[in-house]
Amino acid sequence: MKRAKKRTALLLALLLVCALLGGGALAAEEEESTLADAYLYCQEDGMPKYWLDFTGELVDNPVLHAYFRSSDPTFYESWFILDLDTADVYDKMIEFHNVYDQYGFDISEWFDTFTVLLLGDQIILDVERNESTMAGGTEDNILTGIYFMDPMAAGVVYEYFQEDGMRKYWLDLNSEDIVLHAMFRSEGPDFYESTFTLALDDAEWDGDYTVNIRTVRDSMGLDISRWFKKLVLSEVQGAILMNVERDESTMAGGTEDNILTGVYMFEPRTYFLPLEEGPFTAEELGVLAQQFYFAITGYYLPEADAADNGDGTYTIHLYEDMGDHTATSAWYTVDDMGYGTDDITGDLIYLAG
Repeated sequence: MKRAKKRTALLLALLLVCALLGGGALAAEEEESTLADAYLYCQEDGMPKYWLDFTGELVDNPVLHAYFRSSDPTFYESWFILDLDTADVYDKMIEFHNVYDQYGFDISEWFDTFTVLLLGDQIILDVERNESTMAGGTEDNILTGIYFMDPMAAGVVYEYFQEDGMRKYWLDLNSEDIVLHAMFRSEGPDFYESTFTLALDDAEWDGDYTVNIRTVRDSMGLDISRWFKKLVLSEVQGAILMNVERDESTMAGGTEDNILTGVYMFEPRTYFLPLEEGPFTAEELGVLAQQFYFAITGYYLPEADAADNGDGTYTIHLYEDMGDHTATSAWYTVDDMGYGTDDITGDLIYLAG
């Protein structure tokens, strides 16, 4: 769980490339050449399309994430590994020769050129596609184009999926403690989300990559540590393994409402976050809300209305106009800094982080 090691190694490699690009002059401008965690390109309609991930969380190379849409109206995410070891370095440009998909297959022949230009705060992605390799059509491929990408922050979440494809648990490691999210279902057919805080201040570490959790709190802050005889997290090849041994006598609510005894493998997923800090206008809050919802769900909602409530807060409605009706997906109430609540779930949110 020493995530900083991977990011540091990747940034050192990239900054070395930056130094080679500009020589002494670039070294003198080191502060201006500092890389952000991520760089984002949005389409004209505001939807995020491509983003470059420099966190090193998935692999120790830059990763290009792309949002595609096949015959289904919803979007899905694919990602591609850009191999630094075989790249050529020119004046302020990196030309990548080896590109791999997320399954490790070499797809370099898809591209005649695949270059990244470092230009001030921006990164420019220049792609020339081999059109003969366009199986799947334009909706499922990285296309020929020049893409101006703006700096962003990035986060990472570790997810466990059931055999039926449902996301059951996910871990947020971006705070002082580890937050475990769980999807439960009580007597009704609908699922609801619960959160658990895994405290690190009294946890026991076994080396750098295994931690024994001693204190667990529920979403109300109540100590529920006695529910568990064992809760151990271990980092395994970039993923996180959670080993749970449950005290079965504390199973009020049944199996649908509890974290059960078992071994769960959580795979990492990185996501981008805006760098901006408020205060924001109503229009800016609407855009942030669209990106916030997209980052956590993978769905981009084309319509956002932000209404000034006159008390220092704004209510944001995210929806899609279906012609004969409006399909609402989210309601948020936030202040001009982006802090507030999800009006549907009651969860606290921060649109800019």
